[in-house]
Amino acid sequence: MRNFALILAPLAVLAAPVAAAPAETINHTDIDLTTKAGVEQLNRRIETKIRGLCETGTPGVVARQYEQQCRAVALAEARTKARIAIAEANANKARLAEATPASRSTNPGA
Repeated sequence: MRNFALILAPLAVLAAPVAAAPAETINHTDIDLTTKAGVEQLNRRIETKIRGLCETGTPGVVARQYEQQCRAVALAEARTKARIAIAEANANKARLAEATPASRSTNPGA
């Protein structure tokens, strides 16, 4: 399993070029992404990370709009990467099941 990084391009909108946007890694190597509980735990980690990265701590309409845009873009990117990580976990689980002798039929003609 691999971790994935969030590159928060909206952070660059107000201050710096997109190339300078920070990347944050969300660790999921300790989560079983083949289960509903594991996927929910990953989603909580994503939401927590994005909340912390996108909050400006500045009052005002512009800051609020920026935070909303930041969250929307980061969440869209994170969801895409999470779907890939989940698909890879399920594919790995299926390959392991196929390769495990106990998963093969003990009655070949059945």
